[in-house]
Amino acid sequence: FFCAVLGALAAANIARCVFMLTSDDFSMIPNIFKGADRWERHSSSVCAGLMYAFSPLVWTYSIGSEVFAMNNFFASLLVVLTLNFAAQTTTTKRDKAAVLGAFVCGLAMCNQHTQILFQIPLFMFVFWSSRATMSGLHFITLTVSYVLGLLPYMYLPIASIYFPKRGAWGDMSSWMGFFRHLRRADYGTFQLYSRNDQTEGLAERLAAHAWDYGERQSLWCVGPILSLVGVACCCQTALKSCGRGRKKIRNNSLSPKKIKREEQGVDGSPTEFLPETKSEPVQAGVALVCFFVFYELGFHSLSNLPLDNKLLFGIHARFWMQPNVLLFVWLGIGLVWIAQQVRVYSLDRVTIVASALSILLVALQLWRWTSMMDQSSNNYLEGYARGILESLPPRSLFFTNYDQQWTASRYLHVCEHVRPDVPFINLSMMTFWWFHRQRALFPEISFPKRCNDPA
Repeated sequence: FFCAVLGALAAANIARCVFMLTSDDFSMIPNIFKGADRWERHSSSVCAGLMYAFSPLVWTYSIGSEVFAMNNFFASLLVVLTLNFAAQTTTTKRDKAAVLGAFVCGLAMCNQHTQILFQIPLFMFVFWSSRATMSGLHFITLTVSYVLGLLPYMYLPIASIYFPKRGAWGDMSSWMGFFRHLRRADYGTFQLYSRNDQTEGLAERLAAHAWDYGERQSLWCVGPILSLVGVACCCQTALKSCGRGRKKIRNNSLSPKKIKREEQGVDGSPTEFLPETKSEPVQAGVALVCFFVFYELGFHSLSNLPLDNKLLFGIHARFWMQPNVLLFVWLGIGLVWIAQQVRVYSLDRVTIVASALSILLVALQLWRWTSMMDQSSNNYLEGYARGILESLPPRSLFFTNYDQQWTASRYLHVCEHVRPDVPFINLSMMTFWWFHRQRALFPEISFPKRCNDPA
């Protein structure tokens, strides 16, 4: 249920992004959506969010207990905060928006490390946009805010020391163990798994993502075409407004403007006048393009899972949901642009046509995937795990290995108390250096002594 809520919030964030980017005064510079009908923007925004929510990848991880629904939420939230940062009209408001964004960036890193592939270009965008007003104190404030967002990591050593659990991954009771866990040493730092087999290259992986987005996630060629239109709109806006924005900045945008404070001193002193500076307009749409390019090149350069194995392909594919956030934002922008072009030819009932098109796309997405994604009657894994556990003789010792066996049987054993007399151990975990710390959690099992154990 929590993952479903997070998936819905991610869809809402995408809708919000489309609505902001198609406003007629975003970033203080009139763009190609000037005069866009509000209802057309609403319908296109909702369409983009719902198409993302009902794409099979997002749908899958919104109805199961995994980290990716929260990752989708944080990725979409960072895009919203980026646009909110760019929309601020004064440096003070923009600085406050940056502090909030830094905290959310740290919090997002506690859930999924691939967030850094959005955050590196985001940091560059914020610092470049604030280069004229960035002070040492503001930089320190941003750093502290980011570190505060990382504080949930402190629970790991506390839990490892004071609340150890059977089946918990890793040992964070020491600084070395904590650092190894933080950098994913057991899986391989900066890669998806620990093996170094010869697999597909960057071009093949990029092509696989492009194929998956068009063929499965976004209604064949419809999604890619609309997304490309959205990207073109973002870039065209920057090209058209670059010279005009610079001229405006030179003339008056960066000149101090007196803002009257409404508050008076406690002693009744006259109202103060504080200098306030207008913020320099920035092109957030182009920044989002940079986010996408950096993620695509960074992730697919580091990923090393072989794609010819269907299971491993599925593991690799779930990391596409983060860049798909941007693809569906551009899809919504493309819908608004099409409505604008239709309006140019003075066709009647443009708003009705745009709304009907949005409803049609969402309906097609639902129709295409509902039969496959309806898992309400799927109890295969539960039956599989119950069959294993209930067939074991009394006081057995159950050795398990694969995720399907381990997670399903562990859920029934821990949460529903099926066969509490049967302890079971994951064979894969027993191969790691840190498992010796869990031996004390199995008093019913007599483990062989290690060479360095005391007599």
